[in-house]
Amino acid sequence: MSPIYLADAIYRVIDTETTDREPTQAKVVEVAWIDVDAAGTEHGRFQTLIDPGVPIPPSSSAVHHIVDADVVGAPPLDSFLEQMRAEVYVAHNAEYDRTVLGITDARWICTHRLSKHLWPHIGNHSNQEVRYTLGLKPRIDRDAPAHRALNDAAVTASILAAALPLVPTKWPKVRTVDDLIAEISTPCLIERVPFKSSGNVRFEDADTGLLEWIVEKGAGGEDCVHTAIHWLQQRRGYDDDVVDAEFWP
Repeated sequence: MSPIYLADAIYRVIDTETTDREPTQAKVVEVAWIDVDAAGTEHGRFQTLIDPGVPIPPSSSAVHHIVDADVVGAPPLDSFLEQMRAEVYVAHNAEYDRTVLGITDARWICTHRLSKHLWPHIGNHSNQEVRYTLGLKPRIDRDAPAHRALNDAAVTASILAAALPLVPTKWPKVRTVDDLIAEISTPCLIERVPFKSSGNVRFEDADTGLLEWIVEKGAGGEDCVHTAIHWLQQRRGYDDDVVDAEFWP
């Protein structure tokens, strides 16, 4: 694919509501997107309910408030696949949306990963927590039920708009969409140990034994292990680019 410069891209910010949290099992019940440019200017919105072809579990309806009766007569997802096509997609937890939509041959920017790199102090980096921590003002429908696709897409679009101006300072060599995707795919430092049993202690205050356990077990995911190694290196007096093999699982 030809390079697309960040400043020139039109970003399709997309969100889905589904029947399951597990992407390989989930069926889409609603999809929405907002097209924006690098300045955050909107170039169109779209939203539709989708017939998932299966009953919607009450546990899923409890999240997005879409029930079986709402999707009677709604179109199937396949009827929108061509209309949905874009050069650059943006989603909060992009891996989930690209999987449930079956769009795996395109560029996806994950604002969850992007926010973790840019704002490590934010709690769990959900799109709503990022929104309220940063004081963002997305254009949303305040009369719509909570956690619906178009409003969630609007929040994600506001996160993207806040993030893109910070990219040149954070990553001076990043110019293209592919450059940015590569950067946010790397492990990042996080502020707190993500285990309630540890009291969600700040990494810099965590016991050395806990950090060593995280590394040994690969606990908490890639970012958690990366951060534990960082602080163990700091305590040994090493720079981050000096890797002590003892710390690697």
